[in-house]
Amino acid sequence: MRTKKRLVLALAVVAIAFGSAAAVADYLEIERLPPGETQCICPANWDPVVCKAADGTRRAFSNACVAACNGFTKCASFVVIGP
Repeated sequence: MRTKKRLVLALAVVAIAFGSAAAVADYLEIERLPPGETQCICPANWDPVVCKAADGTRRAFSNACVAACNGFTKCASFVVIGP
């Protein structure tokens, strides 16, 4: 009985995580390249992060390197579920 409850709880957590990631991806435009004027050289790997700016807005980047080149250091990774 306990195993069944744990399985249901785990599936609920996974469903909520996927739903929230899809919602985040719907309203954020993901920036894939560093800004043009910087000396940043970032890999082209896809590991999206979302960062909160000082004014409360959120910006998404293709990876943490691109976020750092744009001046964001405190970010959280998220998963994008494709169409």
